Amino acid sequence: MSSSNPDSNAHSCIQSLSSILSSVPSSVSSSSNPSFSLLHDPTITSEISSLLRLPDSGSGDNNLCRWLYDTFHSTDPELKLVVLRFVPIIAGVYLTRISLRKSLAGFEAIVLALYAHETTARDGQPVTVNVPDLSQPSIYHEAKGSVKNKATELNLAVISPTLEPHGTMRSSRRARIVGVALELYYSKISQMPVSSKMEFCEFCDIWAAGQKSEESKGKKERRIPLPWELLQPSLRILGHCLLGSQKSKELLEAASMATKSLYNRCLHDVDAKGILATSSLLRLEQMALDPKLNVDHTEIDGNVLSLPNSNGPNPHADPTAMETLASLHSINAAWCTQLSLTRLSTSATVPTWHAACHATNPLFSASNLRECVGHQLLNIARFSRPQATMVDVKQIRVVEFD
Repeated sequence: MSSSNPDSNAHSCIQSLSSILSSVPSSVSSSSNPSFSLLHDPTITSEISSLLRLPDSGSGDNNLCRWLYDTFHSTDPELKLVVLRFVPIIAGVYLTRISLRKSLAGFEAIVLALYAHETTARDGQPVTVNVPDLSQPSIYHEAKGSVKNKATELNLAVISPTLEPHGTMRSSRRARIVGVALELYYSKISQMPVSSKMEFCEFCDIWAAGQKSEESKGKKERRIPLPWELLQPSLRILGHCLLGSQKSKELLEAASMATKSLYNRCLHDVDAKGILATSSLLRLEQMALDPKLNVDHTEIDGNVLSLPNSNGPNPHADPTAMETLASLHSINAAWCTQLSLTRLSTSATVPTWHAACHATNPLFSASNLRECVGHQLLNIARFSRPQATMVDVKQIRVVEFD
């Protein structure tokens, strides 16, 4: 597979694969682009997926694992995509079998190869994103205080930290190594077939809640630990499945179910960062499905409500005001759920949210916010201490704004 000719590499891979699978369609080897055909052929991918799910798969002497390992080290980029297509199954089966104390050296070799490839590609640099500096003025806001005439410094947020080389799979680094393999999969996800993404959604559901599977002969697979190193790339992949340009009804349903399972798991673990991320993704899904929720607040003319008097509207006389009050209640309740669950209901954060609401709609009141946050804090108290019956909402300080 070290030949510089891509077609020669592809034919060599197909020939090696034919000794592992029951049959390889002749249309794949005779195709003008055999690597592409190998990636998208449903017969081949289905049989490989079935072999990877077998109870004895993943061992060090497994021929399919050896083929995937050798294929990934090919110089043909399209052959690397063939291996990445099966990352969801490899990662999913591997992580769910860790507790069984079985030999999984074949799976570990593939995952470590993906990790080493990404480590070399990043060249010791983290993956970052430039976050806008709110201390600088923009078309949306004026900066407080004087701003010096100098170039705006970059505010970088680290998405994926610097990678350290690892030649072996250690339990303390397993989540990070598998997470990097998922990050590599995400970087090529636009080229992955829908069936591969469906498999990832399936294993996300298993990781979060556990479920019965055919290969486990009716036994319920245990859910796995979900640290941020695994959860973050998983949510990025699910975000593509939910919001990407490729609209597949089956994929949308599977991704939505997987995201809800992860959200419930984060609630169970009281994982503040995970709760905020999963609930935000679910909210984005709702906005994508319902155009009414996708509101552009910069369009002031379309969001102005004329009030009959300064004392506020009469909901019984003004149907529009009644709808606005109902909308405010649902929006505030959803947002305050995130605030309380992530322990952000402090005097420094809650007034900031109140100021934003007050600026967009004068019908919002501090007492409503205090009541909503108190209700959500009570839910959290009952979750951790079932005997909790009340929360003193008067202790939640809300600052009034002009």
